[in-house]
Amino acid sequence: DSRAVTFEYNQRGHQVYRVLELSAETGKVRPLIEESSDKYVNYTRHFRHDLRDNKHIIWMSERDNWNHLYMYDRTTAQPVHQITKGEWNVSAFLGYDEKSRSYFYESNQEGPLYKAIYKINEKGIETKLSERIGTNQASFNPSCTYFINKYSNSNEPLLVTVCDAKGKVIRTLEDNATLKARIAQTDLPRKEFFTCPNHAGDQMNGYILKPTNFDPSKRYQIGRAS
Repeated sequence: DSRAVTFEYNQRGHQVYRVLELSAETGKVRPLIEESSDKYVNYTRHFRHDLRDNKHIIWMSERDNWNHLYMYDRTTAQPVHQITKGEWNVSAFLGYDEKSRSYFYESNQEGPLYKAIYKINEKGIETKLSERIGTNQASFNPSCTYFINKYSNSNEPLLVTVCDAKGKVIRTLEDNATLKARIAQTDLPRKEFFTCPNHAGDQMNGYILKPTNFDPSKRYQIGRAS
């Protein structure tokens, strides 16, 4: 809409972040979205998607202590509803299908070590689109009818596939079969993941690499990486 210009403002000290609208007709500026904290606003996590109806904005925020998506009304400058909810983080917004009113995103719902691809419709019905547990990264076409998914985990090389909007694999672009075969012939240790409590009782994630000839009856020196 040529009647207004939208821009973002990050206040010095990173305690206030705003999306502002400047009227080309009157020169007045009004806030559309505001994030504030007495400590710190994580401005690097913010993402904004302006819908083509020029009436709504999809906004990413940590206001409930988890990184989630919200729908904002540009006219009232108020959130219409929270799109995603839960004790997990949306790590990337991937697209919006205005025909089906479906939102596509990447999140760590399966655990902090993993990333999966999801779709959620306007009724809040959520569908997981990625098949494998590990790290999934998706790129959608503009109409959100297909996406390229890049999958890997700590012990498997990259797998690249083309999928439809329901998550069905249409074609495999790269399976790294040759590399997989070579890895299978080597005698390399594999990462074993575990959790352990810290001094405050919080569960921390870690992994261990054991010698290929590991003997549980023996004692070994430990090397730590951080």
